[in-house]
Amino acid sequence: MTALNNTIIYLFGFPGTGKYTIAKEICAQASNVKLVDNQTVNHPVFNLLELDGDPLPDRVWENCKTIWGAVFDSILHIAPSEQATFLQTS
Repeated sequence: MTALNNTIIYLFGFPGTGKYTIAKEICAQASNVKLVDNQTVNHPVFNLLELDGDPLPDRVWENCKTIWGAVFDSILHIAPSEQATFLQTS
């Protein structure tokens, strides 16, 4: 696989279409690629809730945005420049 130095790949689409599967395969074939996905980032907030189908409070999404902001900042300012980041969202 061609080097993906200093690259951010953003994959999005409908749930269940294979985004996560594709992302994991790309990461497996390119040693310098890190996978960041919705589940990893949103889990600290969602883990505290009982998700029973009721609408989520707006504050949940504000807190998730805060975490995503820290992740993006880390990608841009802390992660090694030779590393690529694969963002997978639903």
